[in-house]
Amino acid sequence: FPLSAMRSCEDATVPKTIAEIYDAIGLGPFQWSLFAIAGLGYMADAIETGVISFLGQECAKDWPAVRGNENLLSTSVFVGELVGAFVWGPLSDKIGRKRAFLYSNVCLITFGMLSAAAPDFYTFIVIRFFVGISIGGIVVPYDMLMESCNERHALNFTAAIQFWWTFGTLYVNSIATVILPADWGHWRVFLIFSCLPLVLAALSYFALSESPMWLQDVGRDEEAMQVLRLAAARNGKDLDGVVLTEYARESEPSLREVFFWAVQTHIDFLVICVDAWPVRLLRRCTCDPRDLQHRRGRGELRRGSVQSLR
Repeated sequence: FPLSAMRSCEDATVPKTIAEIYDAIGLGPFQWSLFAIAGLGYMADAIETGVISFLGQECAKDWPAVRGNENLLSTSVFVGELVGAFVWGPLSDKIGRKRAFLYSNVCLITFGMLSAAAPDFYTFIVIRFFVGISIGGIVVPYDMLMESCNERHALNFTAAIQFWWTFGTLYVNSIATVILPADWGHWRVFLIFSCLPLVLAALSYFALSESPMWLQDVGRDEEAMQVLRLAAARNGKDLDGVVLTEYARESEPSLREVFFWAVQTHIDFLVICVDAWPVRLLRRCTCDPRDLQHRRGRGELRRGSVQSLR
């Protein structure tokens, strides 16, 4: 056989990492579908954040308790998002990216609809808190998108996905303009319409593949290769003969180790800041006047700065 043919056969059977396989697959429909699914998540986030701007004034028409407590509406949602950030990450590591995305969308639609049926203001606040928690998992496909492309394409997708936030903002403002001033319009109807794009995001679950990196991390290498072959087929590539490298899973740090590492990092940073600035200030204030005169003569200092240092 020709030497070039022998080399190509050898390369085809060389174990490759998931990143190397994705480089071979290249950019194509697989990444663009992930971009659309991740974008729907960003759009849903923008919608649920945008409705806050209208609910304070509208809910006050039904519930006098809202007046003076409008900030509770936004606070409940954003505190919920903070809590959700600690929920959906570990959960997606446990059950998988795809299932976490589905559960997040189902929760978001459920609590979004329940918001429209809230009987009183304080029940409404509690439900919106759970809406905030649910938001955290709908951006999981964005992580999967970043896994599937190289650094240059990742930067482009990171910038482009912000347009989906704009689409969400335009949507919520458009339905508010149409629904709220109408005779049949009500803030409850407004909330129901704000949930419609979330249904589309939930349906995109059926077009989403599990993350190969997560599958390999939990020891399901064959399923990871199936997803990679599917991605290659959608992009018009072939992975015949390609195998995954063996992956040694690292032990995860305990919560205590992570906490103390974060605390120690911040303490070290503060110590550096505290130590550095007084030393610099002290050096300026204790400069030898003869050195200043010498530097002034060389044109390194202006007259005004010498006088101030004296």
